[in-house]
Amino acid sequence: MSLLAGSVRQLVRRPGFALFAAGVLALGLGAALAIIEVVDAVLLRPLPFPQEERLVNAWQSDLRGGGTRLTVTGADFLAWQSEAMGFDRMAAVSARGFNLLGGDRPERIEGAIVSAGFFSLLGVAPLVGRAFTPGLAGPRAALLSESLWRARFGGETSAVGRTISLDGEPVEVMGVMPASFRYPATAELWLSARTRVPEHPTYPIDPETDRGRHYLTVLGRLRPGISLAEAQSQLRVVQERIAREHPDEDGDVGAMLVPLREQIFGPVRPLLLALLGIAGLLLGVAWANVAHLFLARTATRSHEVAIRVALGATRASLWKLHFVEALVIASVAAAGGLAIAAFLAPALVAASPQANSLPSPRISAEVIAAAVVLALLCGATLGLIGALQRVRTAESLQEGGRTGAGSRRQSRFRAALIAFEIALSLLLLLAAGLLERSFRLLSAVDPGFQPQGALAADLPLPRLRYPDARTQARFAGDLLRKLREDPQVETAGLVSRLPLSPSNTVGELTLPGRESEAFPVDLRLATDGYAEALRIPLREGRTFTPGDLLPGAPPVAVVNEAAARRAFPGGKALGQRVLIWGEKVPSEIVGVVGNVRHVGLETDPRPEAWRPVGAVGWSNLSVAVRVRGSPAAAAGAVREAIGAIDHELPVVRLEPMQDRTLRTLAPREFTLELLASLALLAALLAAAGVHGVTTYLVAQRRRELGVRLALGATPGGIVRFVVGEMMTPVAAGCVFGIGAAAALSRFARGFLYGVAPMDPATFLLLPLLLAGIAALATASAAGRAARVDPAESLRSS
Repeated sequence: MSLLAGSVRQLVRRPGFALFAAGVLALGLGAALAIIEVVDAVLLRPLPFPQEERLVNAWQSDLRGGGTRLTVTGADFLAWQSEAMGFDRMAAVSARGFNLLGGDRPERIEGAIVSAGFFSLLGVAPLVGRAFTPGLAGPRAALLSESLWRARFGGETSAVGRTISLDGEPVEVMGVMPASFRYPATAELWLSARTRVPEHPTYPIDPETDRGRHYLTVLGRLRPGISLAEAQSQLRVVQERIAREHPDEDGDVGAMLVPLREQIFGPVRPLLLALLGIAGLLLGVAWANVAHLFLARTATRSHEVAIRVALGATRASLWKLHFVEALVIASVAAAGGLAIAAFLAPALVAASPQANSLPSPRISAEVIAAAVVLALLCGATLGLIGALQRVRTAESLQEGGRTGAGSRRQSRFRAALIAFEIALSLLLLLAAGLLERSFRLLSAVDPGFQPQGALAADLPLPRLRYPDARTQARFAGDLLRKLREDPQVETAGLVSRLPLSPSNTVGELTLPGRESEAFPVDLRLATDGYAEALRIPLREGRTFTPGDLLPGAPPVAVVNEAAARRAFPGGKALGQRVLIWGEKVPSEIVGVVGNVRHVGLETDPRPEAWRPVGAVGWSNLSVAVRVRGSPAAAAGAVREAIGAIDHELPVVRLEPMQDRTLRTLAPREFTLELLASLALLAALLAAAGVHGVTTYLVAQRRRELGVRLALGATPGGIVRFVVGEMMTPVAAGCVFGIGAAAALSRFARGFLYGVAPMDPATFLLLPLLLAGIAALATASAAGRAARVDPAESLRSS
């Protein structure tokens, strides 16, 4: 205890050193612990389901497309449920939104229709009320999320048993699920299915017999003692039997299992692990800065240490002195790092585009344990710096307390530290530079349409009032006529899915009599004016007209250039007949439009085929409006026009199309901003380290520099001498940083677009930039050497 108290007293006497060292180390530890906190919440914390290791997602797969994952058809789900003996139980989920009525205006609520046994499979009981029971009969029932319950009913238990209106249908509230229950991640309510299988959100099909519509997410709980591989094998046997009996629908369909945790958090694991490594690099830079301080403190304490040795101090007691002081500083830094992480980790998750699907991070026992381990490592390594320095008792006592620049070994170690933190800083800068170039290139990609000047909104039509294609087409026509009456509107159109939507509709296009040559296409329903509203270029022919839906009118279709080239590589597509949307009557191609990047800006355009709104039943439509003037200023008029047609219809995400387009870049932009912030902090710490070391060396070599000036050296020459000496380890650090980046470049490919992992411009400019920053920091500190008075420095020596 006396040694600890003595170490604390020593540090209190030098508060500047102690506070600066602890503060810099706390920054590095805070960044590392914040990422560890997020990783702990996402990848390590148990899911809120008992025996989560037995929970899996069951998927179908497209064997023709290399095993591409597919959602499950209703009939196949029932076969799996009854025949796959490796499962304790299975349940199906159809995620969708609902129009909730009863407030000031209609509200769109994300939710899901679930099969019986869904909640018992997951092993979660309602907070209030009860869950659906197998064989539930009668009207539709709902369970609310705790947040929706508190927002809509003020948390009153009397909400159970009330009736709410969803899509115009009366639904009884049966219970409330606890806040910890989030599956699907964005769901705010859960509805019972009308049959054993949740119905399709748009197609009026019998879900228990249909094998052509893949739309269900299937959950399963493995039986005790059954491994994932055994259950997978059993499921494949069932699917192979289905494929033999139904070759037209299931001939090329397989089955696969994915652990539930992997399904939920697998996509974010690479990014989190990359951020963990990046935070480790920043911690390394911070540690190197503090190591400089400890090395300088060791040199300045040589006289004190010599006195201790002369008075009988042993080598072991000196080691204890250095280690205890280092551990005290590391402990204070760890406490500060935990405080930083407690604030930073939730802020990172809240700012993330995936915030709604990620659990809230918190300072857990695992995070505290990580802080303790990192503090011990930092303290032990920093203490080792002082402990390993040689003690020259006679020389230090003869100097009478005067200190020099340290031994040659200290100089080499100091240079190694500079090279180390420059290399780590450069690694972060190169990563940020590659992401920045990638982001700029992706932002400049032509999406195939012009979002500027367009306004868009999603219009989920309730099935009770718009049950079929005819009523949906009538709504579309009424809305377009209303919109076009407004002088702010240049043109408008409706479509089943807007470009860059989070989901897609995929089917097949084939030529009559050549069904074996069918190929996948993205399917769209569109009205007249849609292509014009988004300025999708018309390459040939025309788009749709109101006359295309008149009784007796021949079926027509529009395809994009990619589909036209695929279907008719040797000739023109205009006037040809194709089969799409599962229709038996071929449609004539009346127009060819330009390619649109629907899936994402980084994904090449895919073949598309359009039919008119009203040709096929589809209740989820979106409107695109080309306006004169500012899209934001016209939003009120568009909302009023929609309300005039149907005042109970919620208007979802009414916003400029430019905002929707930019939102698709949000994950990359967030990653870039986070990495750029860490890289900038690392560069500043490196520059501060170089500046501090130079300042220390100038102060310690004051006599030598005075002699040089007395012998005729110019102030500018002294500055060049000091800068040149310091730039040698900086250059070595740049070389090592480039080498390390080259070795790790293969891991960066998945995060880049249009940029090689070894991009020459990035690998040339950023090392020069960092070296320039280091040179300026060195020159700034070396300026003191130019102001040394030779006579005064010689007298004081």
